[in-house]
Amino acid sequence: MIRKLAKALIALVVIWLIVAVVVEIFGITIYFPFNISSDNEIPYHRWQSVRLSVFMQLAYFGIRYLVWGGIKLYPIQFLDIYIKIFTITCILVFLRTGVLKTEYFFIIFLIILTTCAHMLARPKYRNYFIK
Repeated sequence: MIRKLAKALIALVVIWLIVAVVVEIFGITIYFPFNISSDNEIPYHRWQSVRLSVFMQLAYFGIRYLVWGGIKLYPIQFLDIYIKIFTITCILVFLRTGVLKTEYFFIIFLIILTTCAHMLARPKYRNYFIK
């Protein structure tokens, strides 16, 4: 049941991402959750969070490759790693820049999304004692 809810949440985020890209092509900028930017500007702390989390993810995968070599990942594992890094980066950037308290609802959503992605990225439970 929890896995189904987690998949539904991930599906909603994927739909939101696709809609955000499509409307951007038509000149409408939307940033999470449903904020439409009239002057096509996204707040500085949001840009910095994405920028730094991409840097950290590239550094993570670089270190991972140097230490463990080319271990393959499933797409949900990649998503899980990025969302975790993005959540931590958002917390640090939001605290540093002193954003409005309402912006922390985004952090709460990211924590929920991180939990869901983590649950979906785990290997399924296997009981080796029952055939």
